[in-house]
Amino acid sequence: MELELQISKEALLGGLGPTVAVVESKQTMPILGHVHLRTDDDTLWLTTSDLEVEIEAEVKAETVDSGEATVPARKFSDIVRSLPDGVNIGIATEGETVQVQAGRGRYTLAGLNAGEFPRLETNGEEQTLALPQQGLKALLEKTSFAMARDDVRYYLNGVLLEWGQEKIRAVATDGHRLALMDYPAASGVEDLSVILPRKGIQGLERLLDDTEDPVQLAFSGNHIRLTFPGIQFKSKLIEGRFPDYRRVIPEMTEKPVQVDRRGIQQVLKRIAVLSNRKTHGVRLNASAASLQLTAENPDQEQGTEELEVEYGGDPLEIGFNIDYLQQAMGAMNCEKAIIYLWDSQSSCLILPEEGRTPLYVIMPMRL
Repeated sequence: MELELQISKEALLGGLGPTVAVVESKQTMPILGHVHLRTDDDTLWLTTSDLEVEIEAEVKAETVDSGEATVPARKFSDIVRSLPDGVNIGIATEGETVQVQAGRGRYTLAGLNAGEFPRLETNGEEQTLALPQQGLKALLEKTSFAMARDDVRYYLNGVLLEWGQEKIRAVATDGHRLALMDYPAASGVEDLSVILPRKGIQGLERLLDDTEDPVQLAFSGNHIRLTFPGIQFKSKLIEGRFPDYRRVIPEMTEKPVQVDRRGIQQVLKRIAVLSNRKTHGVRLNASAASLQLTAENPDQEQGTEELEVEYGGDPLEIGFNIDYLQQAMGAMNCEKAIIYLWDSQSSCLILPEEGRTPLYVIMPMRL
């Protein structure tokens, strides 16, 4: 069916913004570089997909003829963005050709067969729940940086989400470090766990706001569907068994290092300039009331700084990846960070001064 509609620039951009972000510069199929348009009852639906993630936005439009079409996503978006504010845009199809008219401008774009646009089908019985957007955003932001990238252990290339009666937990690990965060939520769902892939997380982080506005989640088979006002987001899930992360979280000791979080964050940032670009190592020397951090590189350059800390344990020297420490400290919002150390061969545990999450476990490294 031929499609014809009238829509304001602002309304059209409201739908193009979140959807075009999914479109990659290189696709395995030409149609994945297009946005699918569908009209009915004065509504325009815009859909994009990369076969793993799909986003559909719903905007108001004046429908002349209902139908569907595809149009090159980047070209279409660039044209619309560059039009004058407040302009009314006419969109009509003739076969697979899409005509865009605004003011005295007329643009002809080559579409593809809309019936061949791939959709992510969510089959099977759904489990549903709601969560404040800021809660889901925090869970992902404070853990996703620790997930693996292109690991052959495919189940590590995402974030584990676990639902209990009173909380939702996010966990990510690349085998060298682990990030975990709990968010209190009476979900009414028990023993539900899924692994959300990297692409899905990146897409969600662009959509989520720091608000109490709810996002609706639905799970069916190996898919997740999230519903925002005017937007539906779908993602495939990673199938596989996430490792037993509880086994690698060490018990807390009686004499941890208590340090000013912003202070150590700034020190790590400075001495990272001189760290080895291959190993990214930093050496920590903990002694009574003092924590010394040292980084050096093959050019015989070295950076050393000392921090005042609260520590009552035995003197200890241990090495870590400086990037892992920086990311863990940057993900917390507390004034004081607690670092639990045991010996030079054991992982460290990092927690905020108050509360048990977010928590970070980092394996040591030889320097």
